[in-house]
Amino acid sequence: MKLLVGGDSELGKATQRYFTEHSRPSLATTRRLGLVSPERPYFDILDLTEDWTPPPGVDAACIFVSIARLSDCATDPVGSARVNVDQTLRLIDKLTSRGIYTLFLSSNQVFDGNVATIAPDAPACPVSEYGRQKAKTEAAIFERIAKGAPLAILRLSKVMSPNAPLIQGWIDKLKQGKTIQAFNDMTLAPVPVDNVAAAVDALLENKLVGAFHLSGPQDATYLDVGHYIAKQVGADPKLVEPVSGNSDGMPKGGTPRNTTLDSSFFQKRFGMTVPTVWQVISSILKPISANAATNHSAAKVISLDDLVEVTEGVYYSRFPVPLVNEDLMSFLKKVASTSTLRRARFCAHAGPDADQHDMLIATHCASYVAPHRHMSKSEAFTLLEGECEMILFDERGVVEDVVKMGPPGSGQPFFYRMPAKRFHSLRPLTETLVFLENTKGPFNFDDREYADWAPDYRDAESGAAYIDSVLASWSKI
Repeated sequence: MKLLVGGDSELGKATQRYFTEHSRPSLATTRRLGLVSPERPYFDILDLTEDWTPPPGVDAACIFVSIARLSDCATDPVGSARVNVDQTLRLIDKLTSRGIYTLFLSSNQVFDGNVATIAPDAPACPVSEYGRQKAKTEAAIFERIAKGAPLAILRLSKVMSPNAPLIQGWIDKLKQGKTIQAFNDMTLAPVPVDNVAAAVDALLENKLVGAFHLSGPQDATYLDVGHYIAKQVGADPKLVEPVSGNSDGMPKGGTPRNTTLDSSFFQKRFGMTVPTVWQVISSILKPISANAATNHSAAKVISLDDLVEVTEGVYYSRFPVPLVNEDLMSFLKKVASTSTLRRARFCAHAGPDADQHDMLIATHCASYVAPHRHMSKSEAFTLLEGECEMILFDERGVVEDVVKMGPPGSGQPFFYRMPAKRFHSLRPLTETLVFLENTKGPFNFDDREYADWAPDYRDAESGAAYIDSVLASWSKI
């Protein structure tokens, strides 16, 4: 029996599908209480206790759990290292102490990118905080391997799914004659998610010890990819505008010159060949063209299998006319009840670069919506379920107004439009809120400014106490 730790991740889901299709008995853990079943045991790496034991019958495991966004690791090095290093090593020790072969997924980010097709035995030389954390965990794993522990490391370049939101968004915009912006100093050597699942399967089945690499055979810039897509969809190449990742606020280490890894082992041992970047992009384009030819509207009620999780609690689908029913709302509420920020959202737009962003969001009562404002965009809010208080602040953090809101039929306001540069927050009054949020794209994290007079958006305990205190003061006025 194989244990996939982190089955909620895109790669974890893909690997579980691969195992099912190839009749490999497996269990995939979940942090979503609503998804727990005999085949989906509950596991949260942050709640790993001393008495935790793996499910009976497990002889091999792969760890998919990671905080992988470079920006998240850069802004919160302590919190991300707790997951990527400390708790991961605790989990590894619990597994290997029981003789369970364990595979750790790592990244090309453990190298500085100065060497192409770098060998598995090359010394680590990370630049990014994420890379440093992965390299630290790797160093501890190598020490354990030297003492006989059944461990392996699989380093990966950019993993790409058929529903890659960035690529899907570019395709849609170029087909509509709209411009896209692509980095001319950031490269990728993508490896399809199914190739990664096959490599994980091969290592777990054979219990091979050591470090292994899997990447595409060549790098291309994101600008090159944008031009290729424009050509394939018949768009004007001038619609692809070059921008610099370094000047656009990319975290340190986010633009390595090379991301290719020496993957020759998998070719020689298992006959695995990773397609070129152009073959990967073409494989994404083909089903879109086929779908357009057979179904011009492509309207679809979104099922859970249609969802692509791009980061914790953020989901997209590949359908241009997504339809939502109670099943998706219930799923988002369940995810929100256990996610780190106690929120979950379905993005109905094609990708982060879309001109218009339309989102269905579920927020748990334990969520702290830190006071913030959008510097250049307004947003529209429509409450569908639950009750909350909308709070307006001035520039100094003084409460200017508090409005109780409820869904249509409650007799309370259910809609607002928030102008740009206005500090605001929400306090849920019921266990769960479900609402629509609409704003202009493309997504730009720097357009959101969190108030420096309120607790950090990740500090839910202090944030809840702060909101309670300012509302208590307001009620006395």
